[in-house]
This record gives sequence, structure tokens and C-alpha cells, in this order.
Amino acid sequence: MRLRQFDLNLLVALEALLREASVSRAADQLAFSQPTISNILARLRDYFGDELLVPAGRSLKLTPFGESLRKQVEQNLVATRALLMRRPSFDPAAATQEIVILASTYVASLVVPEVSRRLAIEAPGMTPRVASGTTDAQVLGAFDGTRISLLSVPPFRAHDGHPSELLFEEPLVFVVAADNKKVGKKLTVDHLRRLPHVVIRFGAFIETPHTKLLRDIGYDGRVPVYASNFELLPDFVAGTDRVALVPRTLAKAAAKRLSLRLFDPPVLVPNLVELIQWHTSVADDPALLWVRRLLHDAVAKLTA
Repeated sequence: MRLRQFDLNLLVALEALLREASVSRAADQLAFSQPTISNILARLRDYFGDELLVPAGRSLKLTPFGESLRKQVEQNLVATRALLMRRPSFDPAAATQEIVILASTYVASLVVPEVSRRLAIEAPGMTPRVASGTTDAQVLGAFDGTRISLLSVPPFRAHDGHPSELLFEEPLVFVVAADNKKVGKKLTVDHLRRLPHVVIRFGAFIETPHTKLLRDIGYDGRVPVYASNFELLPDFVAGTDRVALVPRTLAKAAAKRLSLRLFDPPVLVPNLVELIQWHTSVADDPALLWVRRLLHDAVAKLTA
């Protein structure tokens, strides 16, 4: 069998080389020296009878055969890691793994602190780490069931082919400054057409409930502020004549701190929906099943 001629540890290096298309980046990721990775690449080339990586200007690119291996090597390594992580039962008190949760700053600040408190009491050896992804490509590149344990994403950013479940669904409300004299006891569509809006932006081509609403009501005013997360919106409204669309839980907390008024939307606005998603290879990981329950418990505590 040729398998006896192959050191299975080389699969880890092969995955890094094919993913990064760079000896130096693969070396950094694996904490090896560049000469060591170069030697491993030479052994892999000899084994497969293909160059795998070839010069392309000042960088490297995968050969057609290397490209054909990339996805299969990644999938097999994920399955191998998942197999080696399996345990017959899960004891939170004895667990020692790191749980990486990729979430928006809103979800991270709203839900994860309660999860962290539960871990400190019930699973002190487990380490929660909250990560953030700037693009779908970066998130998907790290979503292999090992580098990211759980994703918290809206439905439009969920990854096809991987299981998910609803984490929470929350209404959105408008906030204005308490001393905004342009708004009386009721917020109307006419107000929304005339007031300057503070809008959250996830990406240049991603339509949010707020941007859709502005388009639907024919808003042609200038947007003075685009924010990268929900938490910033109330601060950009306080003391101005602006208006923003904010998750209700956040709006209630900000209203006390910043002297804001809250209004239900005068037109239909879809709720904010967040999913929890995990890689298919770790679908039955008892540690992740337990942490998912903690996330749901945290949400239930907030809404109780």
C-alpha cells in the first residue's frame, strides 16, 4: 500500500500549502521554519509526481493537479480532526477545549458574556474566544469545523450545506433624540422621508432592512452617517435631529444612557434574525451541542 510510504502528518502541511499557495505563509501558520516547509513540499512533490505549486511572477500558484487536491485534502483533514476529537461522553467540568464563536459585535455583547459566565462556573477549563469576520470569503475560509466552532450570522450570510438553527428574532425600532422637536408623539412615514438617517452598512452590495425601507418610501435625502455595527447607531442619533433603526433590546438600553425616544416603525419592517451555524463535520460534537444550549439559555434570560 502506498499509504505506508506516506507520513499522515504531511497532510496538515499539504492543506496549508494548498490553501495559502505560499511556503512562507504556510510556515507561519504551522509555526515551522521556511526551510522545513520547503523540504516537506519537496517530499510531497516526489510522492505525488507533480509540482503542486509553481512560480507565477513573484508568487506561487497551484498546478491543475494541486487545485484538484485542495478541496479533497481539506475535507479529509476536517473529518480526521473531527474523528480524533470524538469522546464517548462530555463532562463540562473536565473539558479543556477552546470554543471560537464568530459573531457580530451586537450578538457578542448581547449573548456571549452570559455564556462566558456559565463557562466560568460549569466548565472553567473551556476558553471562549469571540472572533469577527470582515468578509464572507474570510469567514468561509476559516469555517472548517476546527478554527471556528460556531457562527452567529443572519440568514443571508449563512453558508449552504451546513446545519443551522434560529438563535433569536428581534423587532427593530426607530430611535430619535428625546429633544428632537421635529417629531411629536408619533413617528410617521413623512418624518422618515424628511429626517436624516443613520444607517448600518454591512457591505457595499448588501441591502439591510433600513436601506430597503428608505428605497421603498422614496427617501432622497443624504445619509450623514454609515455605521459598521448596531451599537454605534444610538450615539450618532443623540443630540441631533437624526433617526436610526435599531434592535429593540439595544434601543431600550441606549435610551436610558443617551436620552432617546423609541418608536415602532410606521411601515412593515422585518425582524432582525440571527442563526447559529456549525460545520457538518462537528454536527454531533457534544461540547458544541452543550455550548449551543448555553447560547439559547442566554437569549432566554434576556427575553424573560
